[in-house]
Amino acid sequence: MVPGRRRLLVVAAIFTLAVVGAVATQDEAVERRPVAVPPVDTAPPDPTADTAPPPPPPPPEERTIRSAVGRPIVDGGLTIQVRSIRTPRSVPLRSDRGGGAIIPGPNRKFVVAEVVYVNRSRVPADPFCGSGSSELGIPAGESIRPVDDLYDIEGNGSICDGDEDGTPRGAAATNKLVFRVPTGDEPRWLEIWDGDEPGDSLGDTRIRIPL
Repeated sequence: MVPGRRRLLVVAAIFTLAVVGAVATQDEAVERRPVAVPPVDTAPPDPTADTAPPPPPPPPEERTIRSAVGRPIVDGGLTIQVRSIRTPRSVPLRSDRGGGAIIPGPNRKFVVAEVVYVNRSRVPADPFCGSGSSELGIPAGESIRPVDDLYDIEGNGSICDGDEDGTPRGAAATNKLVFRVPTGDEPRWLEIWDGDEPGDSLGDTRIRIPL
């Protein structure tokens, strides 16, 4: 081999080794470069900062549960059963309220539903106090509420009883719901609900008994 050419090959080899070493050193430096970690905010939240109010709760779901006379069914904290529906000419009053009877009045008739309920909730129950928790539907599309002062009706001593907070948990009560209906109208349905259920005093869920 020509001496000059051999010298040239040696210089080229040395140059190649130098370049490879530099690249390896650069890669190692890149690999060992520390990664910057953002600082963690450990400061407590500012109680005075403006925060958005929580969204309002969704409205209760409207639901009608169909039932029948004599069939017990649950609504809220009550198991409710309509035992009978009658149309008497008069309704007797409690003897401790003066006795006697009430009549429906001109062009009116009574529809009386005898209802028994068992209190399954954790607090005393009195759903029909204030003539609430029930409505009677008539063909005109109207809803009729019970007469006032249901507690004066014979057998309704548990309604609005001032000596008690209501029917205790696990106990049962029987009440008569009395409705005044126009003489020419035949009621189509009776609706009852647990008026003591939290958030559903107006009966978004109801038991409907077709008549």
